[in-house]
Amino acid sequence: MCGRYTSFLPAEAVARMFHTVNPLPNVAPSWNVAPTQSAMVVGAGQTAASALGIQMAQLGQQYASRGLSIPPTLEVRPGYRFVVMVTKDMVLPGPWRG
Repeated sequence: MCGRYTSFLPAEAVARMFHTVNPLPNVAPSWNVAPTQSAMVVGAGQTAASALGIQMAQLGQQYASRGLSIPPTLEVRPGYRFVVMVTKDMVLPGPWRG
């Protein structure tokens, strides 16, 4: 499972809790924050380590979003039996009609 976490407090509550001085981000609370979603980061000052951590988080977000833009593909050798479970309607090209 990928790294997800909960961010259930509004930005104003986080700002009061940590006494932040920077502008508040426009991020809605969520009980299931995915790695590709924007999230709040509170650092302990603008030290080189915290700046590097923020840059690494942004880089990871860009890398993950690049991978999500690739459409899913499935290649199976001819004659191989397999089962497909779908959760949405599939539209098949060609003469097949439902």
